[in-house]
Amino acid sequence: MTERRDLEWALIEVAEREQRRIGRDLHDGLGAHLTGVAMLCRTLVRRAENGKPVTPAALSEVADLVQASYRKASPRRGRTRTGWTR
Repeated sequence: MTERRDLEWALIEVAEREQRRIGRDLHDGLGAHLTGVAMLCRTLVRRAENGKPVTPAALSEVADLVQASYRKASPRRGRTRTGWTR
């Protein structure tokens, strides 16, 4: 019984380490992407507030960045279809 319990604890420890690693990877990669999205959105808001046009191309860039962020966070990373449409 002790050997089985030791193996169970070892498995739990490995799973917890992997969860922490995945969390760090998501935080680092996804965090950078989302920061870029936020910065671009703030720039577009300032343009609009100053009466400057916000082009469809700029909004499309925001959508592309959000979609890329979604793909980074998706557990199905290898797939190209996200279910999002433009």
